[in-house]
Amino acid sequence: MTHDSLLTLEERRTKYSVPALEKGLDVLEYLSDQAVPLTQAELARALNRQAGEIFRMLACLESRGYLRREPTTGAYSLTLKLFELSRTHSPYEVLLKAAQPLMRGLAEDLRESCHLSVLHRERVLVLAQEESPKPFRLSVEVGSQHSPLHTTSGRVLLANMTPADCEDLLTHDLEWRREKPATRA
Repeated sequence: MTHDSLLTLEERRTKYSVPALEKGLDVLEYLSDQAVPLTQAELARALNRQAGEIFRMLACLESRGYLRREPTTGAYSLTLKLFELSRTHSPYEVLLKAAQPLMRGLAEDLRESCHLSVLHRERVLVLAQEESPKPFRLSVEVGSQHSPLHTTSGRVLLANMTPADCEDLLTHDLEWRREKPATRA
């Protein structure tokens, strides 16, 4: 076992920091949360950076196809390149291939929709769905994320965690912190 494997994630993040890469990821992550394109000045202000500091980052991300710059406003938005990359070799590919036939059979047998979800960054991420054969059915968008407290699959995942892991996850959940202890299920 190497010394580096004993470092915490935060210690590794500090020791192996790559500022330029982190700036680029900050831009991508921030734009992913925005409903409208943003100009270089708006991005710089939002990220607490100088406009000139992120100019080369934006130019690089645009030339590599991650960002699109609107010709009239100069505002930047994400392209589908990250989506394309995420679909190339999903870390859940093997799981999805194994689960699809079982989910299809379950949806047909129960005549209800069936969803496959995992915990990802303290949220329930819907990976796959098989719809009910009935004309009226529940449908959840694949790729959507939810509080684990607000979905049945999230509560099942929480119930199968160790008490310490469950408590750690819930302390970061805003909905959980807002609830009164008497209403927590």
